[in-house]
Amino acid sequence: MEENFADPRFDMTALANRLQVHRSTLFRRFLSAYAITPSNHLLNLRLQRGLTLLQTTALPVQEIAVLAGFTDPGYFSRAIRKATGRPPGRFRNH
Repeated sequence: MEENFADPRFDMTALANRLQVHRSTLFRRFLSAYAITPSNHLLNLRLQRGLTLLQTTALPVQEIAVLAGFTDPGYFSRAIRKATGRPPGRFRNH
């Protein structure tokens, strides 16, 4: 996941296919091993990348969303707000 999280086409189906397991097997084994679902882990990786880019660059929020692996800048903004309590622009300026 760490190698492919920024690819917006990378999802749990792609990961399950790459590992040659069924999606439900992937979810069950990942959750058992790491106490988090693989989709939540992927979201966390993308959020971490987005937060880092917000703090270290002056790139537009829409561009950061794409670089972090989000296909929808609106969803990226909502996820940042949920994670930090602030929208991306306020998080960046804080």
